[in-house]
Amino acid sequence: YATSLVGSIEAPLAHRGPAMAPFMEDNAVFHTGQDALQRRLQKSENCEVVAGTFAMGVQVFLGASAILALVWKRHGENPKRNLTIWFMDTSKQGCSLFMQHLVNILLAIVFAQGETQASECIWYGANITIATICGLFLLTMYMKFHRWAVEKYDLYWLQSGNYGDPDDDDTPKWRWWLAQMCLWVLVSVGEKLITA
Repeated sequence: YATSLVGSIEAPLAHRGPAMAPFMEDNAVFHTGQDALQRRLQKSENCEVVAGTFAMGVQVFLGASAILALVWKRHGENPKRNLTIWFMDTSKQGCSLFMQHLVNILLAIVFAQGETQASECIWYGANITIATICGLFLLTMYMKFHRWAVEKYDLYWLQSGNYGDPDDDDTPKWRWWLAQMCLWVLVSVGEKLITA
């Protein structure tokens, strides 16, 4: 009687589909779902930050978002800087963001190849989180020190956003801009390496 009762219960349950499959381990739907879950977990462990269509789409999205944020910021300026000065200021930000992003990707790839079981994507996310929390603090402290050093030692050509006296000459000094940009990129990458 018990065998016929179990058989009569299993037959209708088997027709109810995947919702009942976890209750019957010998069910083909259960094994197919379990295999799919294992494949999905293996893929998530192998998540790569610069491989595949999705990863490249994310990179393009991040780049476009950064550019749009800078353009939107210019749109809201009052008074507006002239276009050359705006380009000089935003290109410093853009170059440092790009270099930090590149270092972040490289660190994610290197760390994922280590003995940890975390994927590149997990390391990338962890690095972004740490940089947001600790990195902004370090860069803020650096800028306070930078302003102090510029004033104390009369390093006017390193004053952020100062590209020469507009009254003396209408054209900004590109060498001053280049020095400021190189310094800021080095500081930003240094912060990234410290917080990694």
